[in-house]
Amino acid sequence: MSTCAINFGSNVLYYFIIILDNLLTASTSSSSSQKKINNREQGITTIHKHQTRIVEDPNQIIEEISRLTANSNKLSTCISPGGLEFSYKYFFKIKKGLLEKQKKGKHKGIRYVTKIEKDNIELVKIYLNSGIQIRHVKNLPPMSFGVSDKEMSATIEKMEGGKKIQSLLISTESSYMQHFASLFEYLWKEGVSAEDRLKEIEEGLEPIRTTILKSQDEIVEQIRNLNSRANRLSICSSLGGMQMSYNNFFNTYRNIVDKFRKKKEEQKEEFNKLRWIINIDKDSLNLVKVFLDLGFQIRHVKNMLPINFGVLDKEVALTIENMEGGKMSQSFLISNEPLYVRNMEKRY
Repeated sequence: MSTCAINFGSNVLYYFIIILDNLLTASTSSSSSQKKINNREQGITTIHKHQTRIVEDPNQIIEEISRLTANSNKLSTCISPGGLEFSYKYFFKIKKGLLEKQKKGKHKGIRYVTKIEKDNIELVKIYLNSGIQIRHVKNLPPMSFGVSDKEMSATIEKMEGGKKIQSLLISTESSYMQHFASLFEYLWKEGVSAEDRLKEIEEGLEPIRTTILKSQDEIVEQIRNLNSRANRLSICSSLGGMQMSYNNFFNTYRNIVDKFRKKKEEQKEEFNKLRWIINIDKDSLNLVKVFLDLGFQIRHVKNMLPINFGVLDKEVALTIENMEGGKMSQSFLISNEPLYVRNMEKRY
């Protein structure tokens, strides 16, 4: 299974506009505090007449989420790891009641999207064993939210350590509900099953991922990380690709050479594990000599492939851009998908 890194940066402003817009018109309705306390265990059944509002009292927020949860016929939640603790602390008993209703065909189920890490695997197992469905997403949006069939709620707070929420948006506006329901379905589709993620963590397996990077800083960082753990490296590139590599990664190649030489001395391993294919001409000759002196094996190919790529032990990085003059590519695909790695090895 491949997953794609998701960039939510373009959506952040939209989310904050929603909140700021509604701060101008939001109003909260009041009711008997004693009635809220009595109803909290089962959830509050009254839906406020205001379609969209901001709640800023932590205890009232707990009551509102209890009500939203208990009144739901289906429930989908995207939540931070801290939010998962918060949800367990205050709403797990209500959710168990919904799961009992689901067994009787009176509820459509509960789904969570969250980031599963070593620190929360035991909590994730409790949720899974209870019957709640969970999927792992590495790059969560900057907002935790829940969507039922009747309303939605959202917060920008991380709820670290299960901390109470200080400010919550609640809405029955159909446009908001549709937006967040659509976002949840996208995350659910792109996520990894909780069972697979737990196996990755507990068995120390490297998750299979394919990522398209479009930030130049992130491209440089990721390729340097790839080079740092390489046991062999085969590159096919234009002159621009070699120039870009010299400008950004030459020190990492030197480190690879030093590592290989040390292994050769200690374990008598073959040293020549660095290879480069390029069209050698008068423009590239001097730079080719630099990489030859470093320790690369280099071969000339006149008719080059229309892509630049590097193949490591179990990973591949590629771009279709020429990177003329050593200019950094605007996008790079990074993958440890075995199919991609084998395909590029064959091409090499």
